[in-house]
Amino acid sequence: MQTSNGGKSYVFSATADGCAADVFNYVGSTQGLEVDCETGVITPNGSVTGNNASTGHASSRIVRVKGTYKNSPNVIHDVNLTRSILFDCTVGGGTSFNLGAGSTSIASEDVHIWVYGGDLKEGATHDIETDTDGTIYIDNKVDYESSTPGSNIETF
Repeated sequence: MQTSNGGKSYVFSATADGCAADVFNYVGSTQGLEVDCETGVITPNGSVTGNNASTGHASSRIVRVKGTYKNSPNVIHDVNLTRSILFDCTVGGGTSFNLGAGSTSIASEDVHIWVYGGDLKEGATHDIETDTDGTIYIDNKVDYESSTPGSNIETF
């Protein structure tokens, strides 16, 4: 599902499994709300570089509530001026990372993600990854084990 160019998307109790690209994909100053959504296995398509369970690009604003996002290369990955909030979400099973803010391939990222409650650990090389302009703010009740060295993480 892609929402583009200033659109708004409200998704409730959706399940996606067997997708070959980004499942929830926000591009270009969009707003998204995901409540009780779940992703299963995302089978990467060789011609697609993303393959995220949920991702925001280019100034998107996203709220994710009580979702279960699993089993994709980079499970939740927000880039390029995106702001997002996760409330009590389970994010895991990534092959690279579970939650990412920013991308080293884009010069200026300024991505911010706030995480309240939930679980970010399971299966990834690193649970959390940011680039130099990305920051993830995590409440001290969130369960995670590792982050990519140099990641910008602030706890509260």
